[in-house]
Amino acid sequence: MALRDTILPSYSTDTYDVYELDQQLLLVAHDRLYINEQKISDQIENKGRAVMHLAVYWYELFEAIIDTNFVSADVADLPKAFEPYADELHNRFMLTAKVDEYPIRAQVLGYLTDQVIDEYQSTSTVGGVDTEPGLVLNSKLEQVIFIPYLLTEGSSTGEQIDLFKTIELFEARDAMVLCSNALELYEIIHSLALSLGVVFVDINLRFGSVDNRVVLASVPTADNSLLWQSEVLQADQKPTLYLQEVYDWLASDNNQTTQKQLLPAALSDLTSKRLIELSETITRESLAD
Repeated sequence: MALRDTILPSYSTDTYDVYELDQQLLLVAHDRLYINEQKISDQIENKGRAVMHLAVYWYELFEAIIDTNFVSADVADLPKAFEPYADELHNRFMLTAKVDEYPIRAQVLGYLTDQVIDEYQSTSTVGGVDTEPGLVLNSKLEQVIFIPYLLTEGSSTGEQIDLFKTIELFEARDAMVLCSNALELYEIIHSLALSLGVVFVDINLRFGSVDNRVVLASVPTADNSLLWQSEVLQADQKPTLYLQEVYDWLASDNNQTTQKQLLPAALSDLTSKRLIELSETITRESLAD
């Protein structure tokens, strides 16, 4: 039997089934697809493996510049209760240390998206930060911007605040470390991915604290980041989202008056292909390895 049929997760997110252990968390990347927190499909083949492949890559890349909560993705390190499911969990899980997470979703935005265009047009600011004039929708920002969101119990989106409010709520040192680390990681992610033809329009990160040290507690995935297939080169050019076909299907007339159905088989297969392609493009490693 499958793991989830015999051991229920402690809770689930858009990306992971999470099992709480004594001092660690076991994160299992599932194959369910969510768009804007709405479940679109229960089964996108290999989605979980593609997501985990990229997540482990980011953790291993970032460990040279920041402490993280990552422990292992080796089946040899599985807790005893999960050993019978080693084949199922291979390339689909990771162990992370339990950390005291700051109730902050740290978003870094590199482009003038629909999310912030109204604010920019009204005040020439993005996330409360003064921004250069003359930008249009989807323009690249001259300076990437840190936008913190204060999370409450049961909320994954949170209330948008600014850096000054973050400093009020937490120690100034911690707030500035969160901001500087988030900005640095975005620059690395954006530069690396762009050189490979993928645009991370934004990223969303979580941070925690261990022994008075700030540690990275989550990494970008296709579930929590806005991705374009290529950078916008002309101001009036509409970007192509990495899962554009899914967004087009959601916006189609036949899905406006009924509850969203499962993705058609052909679109489900294409989504799987896109997510595997994303992971393999950035990691430059085959998912089959």
